[in-house]
Amino acid sequence: MKDFNLKKYLAESKLLKEEMYGGYIEAMGPELTDAIDTIESIWFRWLDGPETEPEDIAPAISDLRLYLMRRIDDLEADALS
Repeated sequence: MKDFNLKKYLAESKLLKEEMYGGYIEAMGPELTDAIDTIESIWFRWLDGPETEPEDIAPAISDLRLYLMRRIDDLEADALS
């Protein structure tokens, strides 16, 4: 499953969610894009690593998604408190 394409996955998700952005993402500037690019780079480095097994990929992406969502939830909680 090393042929999992995170860029394609994210692009397809972006197409589905594009209307939900409302311009806020663009207003946050290139720093946000750079941060996401860094996460993507880390993902691919892990994915291509010598110890990554095909059965690790689905749980790893789930872990990454959960971790990011929890961090975003924390930002939301801080912003609204």
